[in-house]
Amino acid sequence: MPPSDNRNRRSLIKTIGYAGFALFSLLLSLYLTFPVEALRDRLSQEVSTRSANTIALDISDLSLLGPTGISGKDIDLTFRGHQPKNSTDGRPLQLHLDELNTRVEILPLLSGTATLDTSARLGDGTIVVDATPRDARNLDARVSILGVELAHDALLLGALGVPIRGLLNGNGNLSWRGEASKSDMDLSLSTGGLSIGPAVVAGFSLPKINGGNVSLELAAKEGQLQIVSFKQRGGDVKLVLNGSISLRRRIEQSALDLCVKVKAEGDFLEANPKFKSALELAQIRFKRDGDGYLNINIGGNATRPRVRGGLCRAAPRTRKS
Repeated sequence: MPPSDNRNRRSLIKTIGYAGFALFSLLLSLYLTFPVEALRDRLSQEVSTRSANTIALDISDLSLLGPTGISGKDIDLTFRGHQPKNSTDGRPLQLHLDELNTRVEILPLLSGTATLDTSARLGDGTIVVDATPRDARNLDARVSILGVELAHDALLLGALGVPIRGLLNGNGNLSWRGEASKSDMDLSLSTGGLSIGPAVVAGFSLPKINGGNVSLELAAKEGQLQIVSFKQRGGDVKLVLNGSISLRRRIEQSALDLCVKVKAEGDFLEANPKFKSALELAQIRFKRDGDGYLNINIGGNATRPRVRGGLCRAAPRTRKS
């Protein structure tokens, strides 16, 4: 190889090296000087604006997570104008996340697809969501729930005014198409060590009820959210749950067509005579079927559920795909 070619090659390698070092220095500088505080303020402002000032976002600590992600700790969402049931201090409903991490996956970008990998830490549990936006209104997502305590503030079950405990696990898929009534979903949930109460509900003292281990399968298609399967092992009170929800464009207007069946017997009733008396009084309004279950029909919509009398209709058979 002629000497001039060697000089040209060395010069090209040196130029590429300088350019690479300059690019690395620029990226490092941007990373170290990224305006995290400004981003935190912008996120809070966007949430407030898009919710018409009904939701407030507070992030105690926000930082960068590698070159393509952000991490927030001690995140609070406050819902102004909404209070948990049985609240005595007048404070609004609040959702708390211990930690939230979001990053863009690099490999899907090579094929022109942006995938967001998001994980939220709730106490000792974690919720992981891998979301792939299709356009401004549509996305596909995979969801995993690992060991989340039902009593954690983030699940907002405290808003019901009744203590609910147990460890929640699950996984599912979502195809969001602009609104709930046009979206598809399948979700499998299981809860170990489920318990409800003690609490005072409508003047009635509800004892602590061991619900055992529960598994639930949900599926949504063409605007219908269906309870595909509900199973319970153990527990002081036996439960059966079936029915469906007709999803509307505004989720709070979704129509309910649900059935809850309840049966308690044996030592639990003898140890809780007030609860036994309440079940006996409930027979005035609710019918008991041939298996000894009280049937509670729930209609109305998501914001105004309505309890109806009569026996529940037979649960529809689900087709196996």
